[in-house]
Amino acid sequence: MKSLGGFDLENTINFNTGYLSGYASEIFQVPMPDGYVEAKEVMENELEGMVESDVLRRYDRVKNVSMNIYWSDEFYRLLMLPVYSTSYSFNGKSYQVLINGENGTVVGEYPKSVIKITLAIIAAIIVICILYFLFFKD
Repeated sequence: MKSLGGFDLENTINFNTGYLSGYASEIFQVPMPDGYVEAKEVMENELEGMVESDVLRRYDRVKNVSMNIYWSDEFYRLLMLPVYSTSYSFNGKSYQVLINGENGTVVGEYPKSVIKITLAIIAAIIVICILYFLFFKD
């Protein structure tokens, strides 16, 4: 899920059960309190990275970063995000694909054919050689 990219969280709307009418959906897998703790860890790591980047603009290295984070007006809520999931089998192996419904980012594995990859590399080398001999060989 993390590699699917961002979602437009500024323009979320209140949930209505009618949105899911006729569709299969998945119940959240991370309990809300656990997700909240994980989100705070992500934010703390992001803040630490920002502090380190700021220090590295002025100095050559960063050592022993110390931060005091004050959290205020904290709240959390469940969100339904447009993520489409599918899986398929090919040659006895199962592949899962996730699609971000907002920006179209596709994440997952796909079957790779060693023969096709090798042929594509050979074809690219042949094209490069032909172009070289046509335009750069004097």
